[in-house]
Amino acid sequence: IEWRCSGTLIAEDYVLTAAHCTQDEGNDPTTVRAGDLDLYGAKDDRFAQQTDIAEIVRHPEFNFNSAYHDVALLKLAKPVTVTDFVTPACLYTNDSFSFGKLHATGWDFYTDVS
Repeated sequence: IEWRCSGTLIAEDYVLTAAHCTQDEGNDPTTVRAGDLDLYGAKDDRFAQQTDIAEIVRHPEFNFNSAYHDVALLKLAKPVTVTDFVTPACLYTNDSFSFGKLHATGWDFYTDVS
């Protein structure tokens, strides 16, 4: 298996990821690995959980030729087991924000982003 993209566990059976990560040369991803911070080393493998992807739900306006609406949900075939190393992200649940500025962070293999 070649691991290509990251995602965020938002429920025990859903991962939020970039839609451009959900297809590579016509091949949809088939597996999610959670709880493994070093994919190329074995030191934390005992904490990892691996499960199949049951369904990929891309934003309806996403187009692989543009960067807009680049978001997708991965429905897992079975829920992960919540542990100290695998747990869903805490999501904001209020209807409004009491602060004026938000920051988003992420990473990718691309160096030339416009």
